[in-house]
Amino acid sequence: MEQSFTRFYLYSILISFIIILYLITQYSFKNGNPTCNNYVFNVYLYLAMSITIIGIFAYLINELLSKNDKEKHELLTKNELYNKLGLTYMLSAFVLTLLFVILIAMTKNFGKKGTMYNHIIWVLFLGAISMTIYPYFKRKEIAGVIDDALLSTATVFILMSLVVYFQPEFFKKSYNYVVPGLIIGLLAIIIITLLNVFITKDIELYKKRSVYISYIVILLFSLFVSYDTSHMFQMANLCVNYPNYPKSSVNFFLDLLNLFSNFINIYNQS
Repeated sequence: MEQSFTRFYLYSILISFIIILYLITQYSFKNGNPTCNNYVFNVYLYLAMSITIIGIFAYLINELLSKNDKEKHELLTKNELYNKLGLTYMLSAFVLTLLFVILIAMTKNFGKKGTMYNHIIWVLFLGAISMTIYPYFKRKEIAGVIDDALLSTATVFILMSLVVYFQPEFFKKSYNYVVPGLIIGLLAIIIITLLNVFITKDIELYKKRSVYISYIVILLFSLFVSYDTSHMFQMANLCVNYPNYPKSSVNFFLDLLNLFSNFINIYNQS
């Protein structure tokens, strides 16, 4: 992968966007309002739409930050990229992403009012998180592992989702006590990661520990995929009118993002 942000990928993203948008208008809405019909399918449609919107935003960010055609397509080292983006860019991406995640979490799962608001903050969230994802597609060091990370992420997502389809009762019954345990485990991993960043002085030891941490995070988010799938089935049964599909898709999107970033770390350190 010698170039990034080629026209081929842009056209592929735009075509996918148009197809998914058409499917959403046909299956996710009825008489201008979100419908509970095909609930599970619609959540996956919104997840797919999230990925295409991320791609469009990434191209837009690249266009805004590049001075010429050479800069649009060239790959940069980690230091070159972060010197170009600057601390303000990275802090803004983090703060905005956190803000919109909180706003989405505060919205209702069902409700006639707020459909437009739900979609606006969802798109703004995707725009903010595109700022954090953009560097992955510009870094020279990880260019060779992007495809492997994407394939591994898709494989884990599909397999862990299928497990729920075959054993729905197990995940339904264990949801209330396993998910809190997963959240506690995730908080513990965040603390361990911060300690590794700020305390570990030896570079090789830091890299080795970060790989071990990535394996644990992948395990945690693989389980999150299954339990989020189980929760989606429960929401489908509860849905009567006006589902909040943007909110329902965000959990899956965050699962995918965490799997993807940790697969990149593992493959890059191998």
